[in-house]
Amino acid sequence: MEIIDITHTLINKMPVYPGLPEFTMSKFGSIESDGANSTLVNILTHHGTHMDAPYHIFSSGKFIEDFDINYVITKCIILDLTNKKPGDQIIVEDIAKFENIINDFNSIIFDTGWSSRRDDTNIYNKNWVGISKSLSGLLPKYNNLKLIGIDGLSIAPPPYTTKLSDIISIHKNILENDIFIIEELNLINIDFKGMDYIAGKLITAPLKLSKSDGSPVRALFYFDK
Repeated sequence: MEIIDITHTLINKMPVYPGLPEFTMSKFGSIESDGANSTLVNILTHHGTHMDAPYHIFSSGKFIEDFDINYVITKCIILDLTNKKPGDQIIVEDIAKFENIINDFNSIIFDTGWSSRRDDTNIYNKNWVGISKSLSGLLPKYNNLKLIGIDGLSIAPPPYTTKLSDIISIHKNILENDIFIIEELNLINIDFKGMDYIAGKLITAPLKLSKSDGSPVRALFYFDK
């Protein structure tokens, strides 16, 4: 069995969704003056590799803490969509060939190749690949799904090319079905070995935050070699 950490490292000046404050880490205490080192971290629930809960979009939606931890341990399929170009959308036709196998899984991840562009913020922050509104309406029809993930900054296309109402609708279509959204996964080390998908298990452990709309996660994908 092989385990791949598909989480981005949280660092100063890392990419964030347009309009969000920056993530920052700074030294708070030191061995010299305080007897121990400590670090002050300023983080938003939607920084880095993170999970959206229904409360992110719905005022009466479930919080992170409302879900049993077993909910985020899933049988997962990662789809190879690395042929997508910057600004493209993932549409219903893109997953048609996977239709018969998606029902065997609790989580689905779209690998658009975006992780390899993280050092180029001019593209990474503005032109990622998201899913179409039509696809967001279709995915919940796969009854076993608990989680949908992607490597871009959002499951929806960028706000520079997409109406806010459509961005919200894409999130609503998924979250209203109590399906978690995982955004900005680090898929740089996923090797499809000539296949168009890879199957395994996924753990996406959120912080145990009270009444939270989302949380940074540590995402681990493990599979048989």
